[in-house]
Amino acid sequence: MKVLLAEDNIVNQEVVKAMLGQRGIDVHVVENGKAAVQRVLSERFDLVFMDVQMPVMDGIEATLEIRRQESLGTFGRLSSEGPVPIIALTAHVLHQDRARCFEAGMNDFLGKPLDGDALTGVLRKWAPASGVSPLEANRGCPDAEGSFASSLVIWDREAFAERMLNNIAVMEKVRAIALDFLPEQIRNLKQAISGRNSEIARDFVHDIKGMAANLGALALKGIAEKIEQCIRSGLPVEVADLKQLDFDCKAFVDCLKGWEFA
Repeated sequence: MKVLLAEDNIVNQEVVKAMLGQRGIDVHVVENGKAAVQRVLSERFDLVFMDVQMPVMDGIEATLEIRRQESLGTFGRLSSEGPVPIIALTAHVLHQDRARCFEAGMNDFLGKPLDGDALTGVLRKWAPASGVSPLEANRGCPDAEGSFASSLVIWDREAFAERMLNNIAVMEKVRAIALDFLPEQIRNLKQAISGRNSEIARDFVHDIKGMAANLGALALKGIAEKIEQCIRSGLPVEVADLKQLDFDCKAFVDCLKGWEFA
């Protein structure tokens, strides 16, 4: 089974690749919607997982273009197979978000972070010959202490491990990427906020939220979500929220550094 993953965030790429790859699926990755259009129309894929929010061309635009080209007879697949199934990947799970995806021509919808059982259901629905099996999730992990301590757990590490199917090599790879990339994205976010560039800030905080969700960093995801809502509403981001973001990031990074995967 050959699948295309369109996702711009490197941490999220590794997480989804791990979840699909360990199910025996051949995963190909592109970083934006424009590249996804080019690959889908020139190669045969059984399924496409399309992140909704990406640079250059977002997932909605990419899907519209793929469906337009397919209507003109341009297929990467055999024309007898019909249009390629496209599955939306997004942290936005409101009814209107789903509606936008379906109106663009997407076939199904998965919220971030990906749930193993939901992923299995989608694979069985749109690629029934794949023979995937369900993934059971475990929960629970310690919280952090401190003046900015969140009511949410810092790291749901059991859920992260289950998402990675307890593959130590994959978890080590994702950890190394996250330790470099996550603090950098938070620095970029703070620079965008101080520069009053709300559009760039919104993209960075959305990226942070998605990474945190896939990594099981629940407290970090929560504060990133709050900051994103402020930016989308045109409200100023509170200094206390940025301090909370720093605290939750440091607490998560400390947990990540200290965990022995073996």
